Amino acid sequence: MRAILGLSCVIVLGCAGSAPRPAVNSAAIGRYGHTLHDRFYEAWQQPVSVAIPPRTISVPVDVTIDSAGRVLKFRIVKSSGNERIDSSIAAVGKTVRNVAPPAATTSQKPFKLRIYFELDITGGHRG
Repeated sequence: MRAILGLSCVIVLGCAGSAPRPAVNSAAIGRYGHTLHDRFYEAWQQPVSVAIPPRTISVPVDVTIDSAGRVLKFRIVKSSGNERIDSSIAAVGKTVRNVAPPAATTSQKPFKLRIYFELDITGGHRG
């Protein structure tokens, strides 16, 4: 199995209906996204083998980080359908409790994003 953590972020600052959002530097968000990618990827203990047909599996995870860099929420949005894969991703949320503070915002509100953990399973069934 070849495993790849793909990073795709949907950045949401503040809450709907809240005060105006601060100006955000997209380059800073990109750098912060790469920092998060590296931190979560390093902690992901991917399953060595998975008995499923070849395909790409994408598991969206909602992450909320406070202004001090504490991970407030790490929630799988949609299951992969495979308990071993989901468990390996959920373990990341239990392991990574602190990350670099989100310098991309000027607000004290939590920084919210969605990360996709992606596995590219190739070569037929694995056992």
